[in-house]
Amino acid sequence: MFLATVPFFSVTFNYVSWFMVLYLISSCIRLYPKNIYENNTFWGIALLISTVICSLSVVACTFVFKSSFYMFVTDSNTLLAVVEAICAFMFFKNLKMKNSRIINTIASATFGVLCIHAASDDMRSWLWGDLLNVVGVHSNGNGYLHIVLSVLGVYSVCTVIDIVRIYLIEKPFFKLWNKMTIDLNKKYKLFEDKICKKLHIK
Repeated sequence: MFLATVPFFSVTFNYVSWFMVLYLISSCIRLYPKNIYENNTFWGIALLISTVICSLSVVACTFVFKSSFYMFVTDSNTLLAVVEAICAFMFFKNLKMKNSRIINTIASATFGVLCIHAASDDMRSWLWGDLLNVVGVHSNGNGYLHIVLSVLGVYSVCTVIDIVRIYLIEKPFFKLWNKMTIDLNKKYKLFEDKICKKLHIK
């Protein structure tokens, strides 16, 4: 995070491994609870302040560097981006919301969406550069509708792909796996009891 935040330094990282780091951060928050973690007013204010700071960093870079406008927020491993992510995570974690099957179904495919569309530089280059030409549209200064629809389209298609994978591959596999492990456990228990009986172990 430090090297990614310092201007003109660069850090090469993999999005999958970086999201594992974020998962570890959220796991620590869950494993070591503090009273402040449940204060939604605090996290709402923190989220607002961090959003303002991120926005001001873009404005400041515009005037100071005349380029690299998003230097401090352009990637997910910069300090401002991480702080923003944690504040947003904590704020929405504490919101009292009803359980939604639709939201849970879409959420179950989120990691799959990441793995499908951002698994490698080649995939990102082909998808956003060659296929959708988002970079070309953005550099022309117009076509914001094209950019928004491209993001929504990629997310929707990847979500459908991963949900299909879950229902056609993952669920049948784990159903079979659970059945196999139950049978193996029964066989192991019988074998264990037989050995213990021969050895007169209770």
